[in-house]
Amino acid sequence: MFTDVVGSTRLHQELGGQFVELIEAHNHLLSDTADAHEGRVVKVLGDGKVIAFGDGTAALAAARQAHVELARPSW
Repeated sequence: MFTDVVGSTRLHQELGGQFVELIEAHNHLLSDTADAHEGRVVKVLGDGKVIAFGDGTAALAAARQAHVELARPSW
């Protein structure tokens, strides 16, 4: 699975230090999601991650969980 924050440069400019806090929370959430589905973070590319899974079912479950968690209004 590959993740990326769309518009991160603009967001960083607009939010400053708050953006750093949000990215840290984002990265923590994705790492926890990967762990929950037996995935592992292979590479971090700025605000993006490459996460490997043993099979497609686990990858899909992790992607769905991440999507639901990131869509919560607590952001």
